Amino acid sequence: MIANSARTRSRGVGSVVAAAIFLASIQMLTGAYAGNPVHEQAGASNSWTFLAYMSADVPGSPLNWTAEINEMEEGLYSDNITMVALVDPDGVGDSRVYNISHEIPASDTIVSPQVAYPPISGSGEANMGDPNTLIDFVKFGVDDFYRGGRLGIILWGHGEGWNGVCQDRGDYLTPQELDYALLSIKGYIGRPLDLIVFDACSMGSIEVLSALTGSVSYSVSSEIPVPAAGFPYDSILTRVSTDLSLGAADVGTAFADEYVKFGALMANVTSQAAVINLAALQIAADSIGKLGNRSALFIPVAKENLRDARNNSYETDGLSTIDLQTYLTGLSSNDSLPRRLSRTAYESSRILSASVTFNRAFISPSDANTISPANLTGLSIFLPQAMVRLSEYMNVSELSMAWGQFLEEMFSNTSYQRPDADARIALEDLRFDDGLMDSFAIRWNETAQVGSWAFDVLRNKGFEIAAMADREDGDVPRTVEFRNLTPDVYDVCAYGLGNDGTYRYYEIFENITVMKRYQYLIHFPEQIADNMTRLEIVDLRTDTTDSLSASGSQMELRFDVPGKFRESDNILLQLKHGNSTIAWGIIELTGDNAELTLTSQPQPSVVTVFVVFILVSALLGFAAVRLLRIGKSR
Repeated sequence: MIANSARTRSRGVGSVVAAAIFLASIQMLTGAYAGNPVHEQAGASNSWTFLAYMSADVPGSPLNWTAEINEMEEGLYSDNITMVALVDPDGVGDSRVYNISHEIPASDTIVSPQVAYPPISGSGEANMGDPNTLIDFVKFGVDDFYRGGRLGIILWGHGEGWNGVCQDRGDYLTPQELDYALLSIKGYIGRPLDLIVFDACSMGSIEVLSALTGSVSYSVSSEIPVPAAGFPYDSILTRVSTDLSLGAADVGTAFADEYVKFGALMANVTSQAAVINLAALQIAADSIGKLGNRSALFIPVAKENLRDARNNSYETDGLSTIDLQTYLTGLSSNDSLPRRLSRTAYESSRILSASVTFNRAFISPSDANTISPANLTGLSIFLPQAMVRLSEYMNVSELSMAWGQFLEEMFSNTSYQRPDADARIALEDLRFDDGLMDSFAIRWNETAQVGSWAFDVLRNKGFEIAAMADREDGDVPRTVEFRNLTPDVYDVCAYGLGNDGTYRYYEIFENITVMKRYQYLIHFPEQIADNMTRLEIVDLRTDTTDSLSASGSQMELRFDVPGKFRESDNILLQLKHGNSTIAWGIIELTGDNAELTLTSQPQPSVVTVFVVFILVSALLGFAAVRLLRIGKSR
């Protein structure tokens, strides 16, 4: 946490009145923010037990643990919420455990009783940086106070991202120690914890949180510094008390939402908090690890692009940690980045979004020129501006190991020269003999730095792969051909790989158009002798219309694809005299050239087509339901 001005909320007002006023303020503010809580199936018991692990044993720290206990007392309205706090103040031999009880009216005096806590019965001092202290406290809380229902822990104190949390005179509870403690707790209670709340600075680190998957279901954290006032437990517990059927994600949302609202309403300080689905985060962390591995392979051709993406991302701690989603967005939208790498970043971004259940940010006016809520998306990652020692970082989690290897390559002093491969592309008419370019070939020169080649054909400006090819550099001729592509516009990527698997050469050929001409012989139902008849050509995809003069008994139409039309477009043909439709027909731009005889039968109206569509859909739906019922009755 960081220091800020003291809380401005008054105490001593009747608790019920104060809660009502604050909840009214919440409802007013909610309309100014996006996001809705995620509702879950309630468990068998609508009760919560929170175990608060509060480390204030840091000389000179601005953290005010007594104010936080007072807030817990003020907000604890429901008998179905149990809250126990282990507090280690600044000093020696003064650790204690409180069984939090509700206070009416609220005051600055702690009314909650202290309870005997055997693990510190001798010295009276708890080392909050020791994972066994956390294990012992949770076991004690479960054995003596847990009555069933959902179970959450709150880690309160100073945090420093992947360096650790709950500092106790320089001793942090490191991510490895936290992982060990939570696995032990999971084994003791026989299931994962429902919720873990980090009331501490910069703990929205994907490296830290991804190590907790399997031990906890949901987490609440901030990727930026948390003011010394911390989370407003009075309003949080009041909100949870109003609906004890809320699941872990919704209660996590209450913590995050009330904290940010307090920053906006009361403290006017930049605040951000997010609820993370840790099961989904494991999938995202695997994807980010793969991105790190692939990024390391692309260093020879993309180091500067990667640096630019990093420098354009928001630094959540002002030095070495950045917002992860903005970094991924920068990579996936960078046209200069090799498309294989930007595609991996895009996929990682999509997966990461699914792990953030709720995210909210408030930016104070004093910070509005340097940051926006869009810069704070819920999770951060370590990506410093310059080389640092990585040995401790790489031991944090599986993700930090993969990401650290990328950082080692990123900041290495190895220099790379672009090989003189001179990859080039040539378009040819090899398939349809219609004078249009329907195929292409890529040729390159042999170089010592490149051992093999890979080619991706992507649909224009996207990541969808239409074709791929691989070649050894020694293959003769040094050519790869693409002859069987659907008529469309493509981007073609050529990658030259070294013998060590790194990408040494990259070239992209954009807007490569593969074309085909479709020819149709259109027969009219009668001979047309006047010059007042026209053939209207309507593209049903774009609803655009062209018109040609019609005469005689037939007309030849040509459609060059792509262009105004695309492969598989449906084209409505209407033979018109004045405003009257003489005949009509529909062609689809697929397959071989064909003939079509227009029909003189009345053309169905748009309304008729719509009604028929609805009736057919209803009949199909009814049939599906009947079949389903028959299947269930057997």
